[in-house]
Amino acid sequence: MHQIIKCISLPSGGPLKHVALTGGAPLHRCALVARTLSRIARCVDVDHHEGYVQIMADAASNPDLTDAHLARACAELIRALLDNPPETEKTAEELRSVTRRVLGEGLTRFTIDAPDAAAAVLDGIITSRLAAPAPTTDETGADVPDPRTGAQRRFDALLTVINRGLSNPGAPPSTARAAVLLVIPFDPDKGKPSGVAHPRRSARR
Repeated sequence: MHQIIKCISLPSGGPLKHVALTGGAPLHRCALVARTLSRIARCVDVDHHEGYVQIMADAASNPDLTDAHLARACAELIRALLDNPPETEKTAEELRSVTRRVLGEGLTRFTIDAPDAAAAVLDGIITSRLAAPAPTTDETGADVPDPRTGAQRRFDALLTVINRGLSNPGAPPSTARAAVLLVIPFDPDKGKPSGVAHPRRSARR
């Protein structure tokens, strides 16, 4: 209901408001359409948005369209906007989102819609060494395969990076890298090195 109210309160939301208030379409279908129309409201101008509202309101009130067909039409509308090259980047940025849905006691689903640049960052995390299998050994020294599935390893990798960022909010989270500090003897009279470089200590950064 919140999404319906949000959509019909827009200057272009009249057609959906009419359908919702007159019972021209079931509220769950109006809500489905409203979610999509609210998401794209900032991606297009008012005139184009009003046209989309009219089309989708008509679709919601069409008894020949099943709920599945209506959902597919909503998805196709977003895909069509993303496939418009001059506006693709803007549209993707406006459609970025994280949604949350409780699946049951103890389990919550998060869905992320990420523009390409952000998706590349997430891909880098879930395909990094943090997500690689981590076999162990038992008390006899025998190898024990990592029992986690690929999806579980990707989740653990993402959570590791998030926890690192939360523990050090002043710096971007990253995988720790080893560094070696070399000391080079220097002759101030000659103004040049006077010996062979050697490692002084190791550090982590």
